[in-house]
Amino acid sequence: MKAVLFGLGNYYKNRKQKINSIESLEIMAFSDNSEKLWGQYIDGIRVVPPDELLELQFDKVIITSLYTAKIREQLLNLGIEEANIIFWGDYWSELVSGTLQVYCADSKQYQENKNVLIISTDLNYNGGTLAAVYAGMALKKKGYCVTLAAPEGNMKLIHESVQRGITVAVCPAIPHIKAKEIEWIAQFDIVLINILGMMRCVSALSGFKPLVWWIHESTGGYSLLESEFDGDMGKDKLSKVQVCAVSTIPQNLFNSYIESGIDDVLHYGIPDKRKTQMQDRNTNKIVFAIIGGVCVTKGHDIFIEAIRKIEQRKKENAEFWIIGDNNIDEFSQNIVEQALMEPTVKVLGEKTREEIEFLYSNIDVVVSASRFDSLPITMTEAMMYGKICIVSDITGTVDYIENGKNGFIVQHENSDDLYQKMEWVIDHSDQLDEIRKNARKTYEKYFTMDKFGIQLEKMFNIAKRKQKSNNHVAD
Repeated sequence: MKAVLFGLGNYYKNRKQKINSIESLEIMAFSDNSEKLWGQYIDGIRVVPPDELLELQFDKVIITSLYTAKIREQLLNLGIEEANIIFWGDYWSELVSGTLQVYCADSKQYQENKNVLIISTDLNYNGGTLAAVYAGMALKKKGYCVTLAAPEGNMKLIHESVQRGITVAVCPAIPHIKAKEIEWIAQFDIVLINILGMMRCVSALSGFKPLVWWIHESTGGYSLLESEFDGDMGKDKLSKVQVCAVSTIPQNLFNSYIESGIDDVLHYGIPDKRKTQMQDRNTNKIVFAIIGGVCVTKGHDIFIEAIRKIEQRKKENAEFWIIGDNNIDEFSQNIVEQALMEPTVKVLGEKTREEIEFLYSNIDVVVSASRFDSLPITMTEAMMYGKICIVSDITGTVDYIENGKNGFIVQHENSDDLYQKMEWVIDHSDQLDEIRKNARKTYEKYFTMDKFGIQLEKMFNIAKRKQKSNNHVAD
């Protein structure tokens, strides 16, 4: 097929390998709304202005951008026929529809109506995906048969999930599922769809099965929600779905776009690893750690600024660790450069889950300086291990923190507030045991796997009632 690809931003770049793998696809030209790209050659292919598209010979314009609705309208206004416009996700899903690689866990008897499918994004070691894996584990404990489906997956995480009794299905058509995928999904009793970006799955399955849609995102994607809602989703479809958020942060954000879209919070649970993980400390200093990929949202620059303001003599009794992927973008490189100028700061880089769990033995305080964050798993892990938590007030974790009792809350974007809290911890290291104990109690009250399983079943029961009600109306 001869095609023009419209959109050369991150969406295109992240799918470039897949695009190049399609032997039947002949790319005649690229196009983009960025004037600075016009006339350039990318990968040997010319970038043309949108108003020159009608001069080209092609079968389809493939939209390789998240701004699907706006670009589609633009192309229609240019005179390109609707039948010749297709979104990349739809095009790709048509190619791979029916492809399914299943990694089976040991089959065991389960109770009737307890065959659950969890649909998630690519299986990698990120917060949203781990929450889905932990959901599967919690449901297994309650007698459910669990399958976790995703478009791609890290083989290590896939094998770990299978060992935990969760069947994994790699289904590359997700989230743009077609009739073959829906036919496969028919075997399940209830479906849990993880993250905002799976809204196409929600649209396709609304009314088909009892459906829970679990929202995690605190930023990104919401600007596109309204166009998807008015197009593929619609209020009628959403009314058939039990929509819940991992914390009040994404709940309020979702509802600012779709009024009264989310009524319930479903926070995750995490396995209790404190007894098996803790090792002997190898430092006498108080260790503060910020854990997660280095980026603007996580507030690494605020963390560095706060460290600089701590009195030098006090900093000598502490270490400050930056744990996470150092991307090649300007922000992360700048953070690394600033960190190297501070003798007490260590940039440890990206670590495996096992390595991070080992590092917790030497960490006293976990810091979240985030500008916006739903419910970071690192802070929940900190409470599970009985660590001191310092968290910004625009992070979902604050719903569970009582300032000075089981952790500390700091004003977002305020490095003064953060450094003062860190200084207090350094000065009062002999008064931290009670805060650590209370942090652990908070984990036990809200975030155990047993509590998670109970909350999941509550959401499932609401979804079943909505399905039953809708079926009754249809009859």
